[in-house]
Amino acid sequence: MSNESELPRKFREKAGDVRPETTDERLGAWVAATRERKGMSQTALGALLNPPISRQGVGHLERGRAPWTVSRWNEVCVLLGETPPVEGPLQ
Repeated sequence: MSNESELPRKFREKAGDVRPETTDERLGAWVAATRERKGMSQTALGALLNPPISRQGVGHLERGRAPWTVSRWNEVCVLLGETPPVEGPLQ
């Protein structure tokens, strides 16, 4: 497909969203460690996101398998109340 408008709506990017080519696994490890330290389950973290995502979606994030947007990473950091200690493609 040559034109993004030909894609179904759920697959189109929102204006302003930037998707990195890869998700830094160190950031995902930081999310997992911080979430566990705060006693939060993957299901609970996923439910707090807007829109909510599944436990499996949070697991993909933590393993660096999901190409998340900068705005989603920022939302996770705000929910966890901390700033990631590493610099990655999202900063």
